[in-house]
Amino acid sequence: MEPISDFSLEPPPESQPDRIYSWLWMNGRRTSTRLKGLSLSHQFRLADGYLLISDFDCPFEEVTVFTLLDLRLRKLCSRSIGAWYCSFLLSGIEWRSPCHALLDFGGGDYWELNLRRFHLPLLRPRLRIRPCSDQTA
Repeated sequence: MEPISDFSLEPPPESQPDRIYSWLWMNGRRTSTRLKGLSLSHQFRLADGYLLISDFDCPFEEVTVFTLLDLRLRKLCSRSIGAWYCSFLLSGIEWRSPCHALLDFGGGDYWELNLRRFHLPLLRPRLRIRPCSDQTA
């Protein structure tokens, strides 16, 4: 799990009614991939791809989006955490192993992230995110 800074997002124009997806840029070049979110908060290189964490930069209704890409920048899986009138702005991430991380959303709100190498569509996704009771997950 290696933190990187190779990627950036190009948000859609303010005049666009549906401002959910942004273009992904890698090393100054626009790719053919679009991601949910307006800004990248974290990005990691994995052994077989990338994990990108984006958000919508909305102070009171923040949604955090986790996107898993392969080395050719194809989207493998995407999961988001958010709810109306709630803020899910990621304030910290602590890697416990190459496939397991503790997500800190502030105020004692912890979630665990698991990256799965093997998956079954709809039954066992590559990204599993679930709440946990404390920091010991």
